[in-house]
Amino acid sequence: MNRLNKEFHGKLEVAIRIFNNQHPKRFLHQLVSSQLDVDRLDYLNRDSFFTGVLEGKIGPHRIIKMLNIAQGNLVVEEKEFIRLKVYYCPSTHVLAGLSP
Repeated sequence: MNRLNKEFHGKLEVAIRIFNNQHPKRFLHQLVSSQLDVDRLDYLNRDSFFTGVLEGKIGPHRIIKMLNIAQGNLVVEEKEFIRLKVYYCPSTHVLAGLSP
């Protein structure tokens, strides 16, 4: 990323700080590197589609709407956490079981 940042004349500085968890808004790093990051949401959504595991599926847009920020961190209300847990835990176990 640093090489690309030089090629783009420093336009990637903010992105690099976010990825390195050096940005003052910690929740931005959590969006790209956590148990509920956007890559994982995309992965679960795509893989559940291609494997046919659709039970309990919650779309990524709905999950994003569940997120709030408290004291600089991503949080979800307890009732939303239960919904996420019901969706997220079985999906990862089923998908892991399908891996070679």
